[in-house]
Amino acid sequence: MVKKRLKVIWADEAKEALRQVYNFLKYRESIEIARKVRDEILFQTKSLSDFPEKFEKEHYLLNIPGNFRYKVVWSYKIIYEVTFDSVYILDIFHTSRDPSNIKKPK
Repeated sequence: MVKKRLKVIWADEAKEALRQVYNFLKYRESIEIARKVRDEILFQTKSLSDFPEKFEKEHYLLNIPGNFRYKVVWSYKIIYEVTFDSVYILDIFHTSRDPSNIKKPK
């Protein structure tokens, strides 16, 4: 039996977070580094469509109904939710930030 690929959907908040990461790195480091980090985050989120439950559950969201997980790419944490047919990218933030600031899903 072939397992179907799930659709990856970005929340507006996650899109904005990725823009902020890109802009921060562009001005702090270089446009090349900003592109490299952005492109790797995008690649890794697309790969979640195959095996989204491969990564750990997000323990700061365990008290909320849903299958919330995370994946770390370099120093950035990708928070996502797995549903029956989709993977929702909810937030991206630097791992040095206070994890209690993880945006609760709406």
